[in-house]
Amino acid sequence: MLSEVNTYKRNRRKAQVNITSLIDVMFMLLLFFVVTTTFVEQPALQVDLPESKTATSGQVEEFVVTLNKEGVIFLNDRQLLSQGLLVELKKIAQNNTEASVVLKADQDVSYGKIIEIMDVIRESKVRRVVALTDVIQ
Repeated sequence: MLSEVNTYKRNRRKAQVNITSLIDVMFMLLLFFVVTTTFVEQPALQVDLPESKTATSGQVEEFVVTLNKEGVIFLNDRQLLSQGLLVELKKIAQNNTEASVVLKADQDVSYGKIIEIMDVIRESKVRRVVALTDVIQ
């Protein structure tokens, strides 16, 4: 009888973890975070704009002249000298009579440098010039 007990085999089922539902939950969480996450576009050139109480927010045009803290001039993220800026803006004004230029100057740039760039813009015959500022909330 003792030998019968030893020979009796139990049919044991091994314990398993069903991860299908866990994968579904992880996928839903991933989908939730992807949908609810906001992506902020940060420009390549960091400029600390001055603030203005009377400024209005508007659409930025495609021709942007930027002056960083060091006084380096950029036209649409391309570094130029004053004369190079004049040549490029003259081309823009000839091809597009309604072209407008947005001037983004760091608040630490000297007033004289800003006036110099505004003179270059006017000399190029661009009719519309907008100075970009941060709006005070």
